Amino acid sequence: MSSGAAIEVGGARRTFQSGIETIRAVDGVDLRVEVGTMTCLYGASGSGKTTLLNLIAGLDIADQGTVRVAGRDLSGTSEAERARIRLHHIGVVFQENNLVHEFTALENVVVPLLARGASLSEARDEAADQLARVGIAELADRLPREMSGGQRQRVGIARALAGGREVLVADEPTGALDSANSGALFELVASLCHDVGVAAVVATHDPLGRDRADVVWTMVDGQLDPT
Repeated sequence: MSSGAAIEVGGARRTFQSGIETIRAVDGVDLRVEVGTMTCLYGASGSGKTTLLNLIAGLDIADQGTVRVAGRDLSGTSEAERARIRLHHIGVVFQENNLVHEFTALENVVVPLLARGASLSEARDEAADQLARVGIAELADRLPREMSGGQRQRVGIARALAGGREVLVADEPTGALDSANSGALFELVASLCHDVGVAAVVATHDPLGRDRADVVWTMVDGQLDPT
């Protein structure tokens, strides 16, 4: 990985077959995301944003081109290896927070830390620190149903970055939030980038994301245009 780059995508292509039609979901994309910056992918549904994020997160692999994240080349790696890379280096947040409903906020953040090999006491201490970092330390013992949508997304971000993961991939994280909570969530992501050194790629329809990003790309028909 080049100095300063947390994510490097080179000539990435991903196609899907729908009947007799070939869909170029990602069509020769080049993207570089620097350490400590927030990049916004802005565009309509079907433009390819989610497919590109899935390539960066290692949830899918490109048909052609290269994808390097946190110094790891995801091209040609097994599903198990990509899962290991996510556990240690790449946090993922979706529109639906995917929290475990029976677990408290603290317990939800503890889960990936235990998977990394931390002891329970170590995991609980770090989980508490992560919740404090996203501004909801006082909600540690609440269940997801006892929190607002914005608070649940903050738990999701804390979980995604637990263990010092340096890359955050977020797909429409404010899709279910009102404008006030959306703005606050984008501010949080930007501050984590600038103050902590996280590299974030956020796909969104929300213009508030554009306002707070360091770099904005518009995605159209699987390709990126600078804006």
